[in-house]
Amino acid sequence: MYLFLEEPDDFKPIFEVTSAFCDFDWEFVLLLRQDHKWEPNMYWVPAWKIGQWESPKEALIRELKEETQLEIPDSEINFFKKVYARFPTYDFVYHMYYINFLTRPSIIINKEEHKEYLWTTPAKSLDLNLIYWLDDCIRLFYKI
Repeated sequence: MYLFLEEPDDFKPIFEVTSAFCDFDWEFVLLLRQDHKWEPNMYWVPAWKIGQWESPKEALIRELKEETQLEIPDSEINFFKKVYARFPTYDFVYHMYYINFLTRPSIIINKEEHKEYLWTTPAKSLDLNLIYWLDDCIRLFYKI
């Protein structure tokens, strides 16, 4: 998979994804995907596809609630970057956001989707079993 900062000329996305780095004191949340999910037993940030009826930020607010029980006001969600992702058989647009918490929030994961969660530093996260392209996003966001 390749991430592009500029849209390639031959780019044909079939969907869009939104996600957030939920950050507190230089650690962020990773969720461990359930066995029956795409890329099982791998970590990734709260994220998912954007519905046709919603904006990237609206989809993110919905996903944060569904996956972590966090209810985040629109005003606390910050846009970072839109990147263009290319897998061998399809393209998609990836909207990256971040939230800087002043206190570590209580997270209740959706057991249907995830097995567990953890707080980790950007550097330590790169040693974990991350979904296929998350390491590139972590390096991009945290500049490591």
